[in-house]
Amino acid sequence: MTLGFWPQLAWATEAILETSGAFLAYRRKLKYLCAFLAFSALADMAAFVALRFGWSPYVAVEWTTEAIQYLMLSVLACKLVAQMLQDYRRIGPYAGKVVMLVGLASGWIFYRGETLQDRFLDTEIFASSLLIALIILGLLTRKRALEWPLLGQIAGLMIWLLGTGACGAAQKYWPMAVKLYPIGEILGLLCWNLAAYWNQWETKAIRIESGRKFEPTGVYREFEQKRVM
Repeated sequence: MTLGFWPQLAWATEAILETSGAFLAYRRKLKYLCAFLAFSALADMAAFVALRFGWSPYVAVEWTTEAIQYLMLSVLACKLVAQMLQDYRRIGPYAGKVVMLVGLASGWIFYRGETLQDRFLDTEIFASSLLIALIILGLLTRKRALEWPLLGQIAGLMIWLLGTGACGAAQKYWPMAVKLYPIGEILGLLCWNLAAYWNQWETKAIRIESGRKFEPTGVYREFEQKRVM
């Protein structure tokens, strides 16, 4: 099965941005973002291989990996909200509850759908909306200024979710909207790459200005700097 020029270009662009973003996030110890981008790159490769065997295997791989991606985005959203609230505790306990909520609620939405396509689209729209609401709640209750590395991660997540949710809603009434999916994802990936790269640039600037051998984690730079000093 062959694809047109735009799908192939979008697919290649996403794969490149996911790979580069995972590498940059790994260097800056942004482990949740790195894990999501690395998995997304592997998911694209798996979907590309599945497409060689026909449309049905491709759809199965695409929706299965997307479900996992949303669970990983739930954990990433919890981490970003924790940073906005300056909560330095481990995110495992409440991230697990959010993942369970997203999983169970999405499963209920999927079960209520009439057709298979409606089930997948409704689940995608609902999961996107739930995570967007979580980020907005974090923004409204934040206890710190939004500096660029954190702001870039938040912007990337919001663009990704808004683009995916909007395209899912539009596809229910306009089938051609499926071609717009890559736009929001590519813009979100660009934000994530810039956030990880800019964070790396800021680290070098801090080391040069201070004259200290200091390696911030890229998550709580101010907190870690005080702790090391």
